[in-house]
Amino acid sequence: MGWRIRRSINLGGGLRLNLSRSGLGLSAGVRGARISIGPRGARYSLGIPGTGIYWTQSLGQRKRRRRSRPVEIETPRQRLDRYLAQLLPAEREQLRTEALRTRPKSPLLAVLLSLVLPGAGQAYLGMWGKAILYLLTFWTIIGWALAVVNAYRAARDHNAGLSVVQEWARE
Repeated sequence: MGWRIRRSINLGGGLRLNLSRSGLGLSAGVRGARISIGPRGARYSLGIPGTGIYWTQSLGQRKRRRRSRPVEIETPRQRLDRYLAQLLPAEREQLRTEALRTRPKSPLLAVLLSLVLPGAGQAYLGMWGKAILYLLTFWTIIGWALAVVNAYRAARDHNAGLSVVQEWARE
């Protein structure tokens, strides 16, 4: 069973504003009898105060949204082909030569650099803005840990994208 979060704010006169993960609701009534309107529709509840015994009933059915058709997921190669179609031939050739010259980055080295000095792994990957940000937050353990995790993920993602582009460049 998952965690639930709910907060009720008494507005006076038997009115309550109910806040939860699913949205905002409003209820009116007295102890033992309430009518509520919220994101899941309207309902009324009757109960015996102080016992935890209650009965609830929905008022009408809330209209449910129809699920849309499943979205086709675009592969990295399809995304690259769509991008390349927008480029001029000279720009494509420039991209091809850059892709063949670029070398993969080592995730292990990025992690080790970030362990020594937060932000050094990001600087190694050419992410200067993040490098400065992590360097400024290194005095917190959380900032340090985030720098290490981000360095690893960024190097891994860099290499994944690079392999797709290099595969195209070798064709």
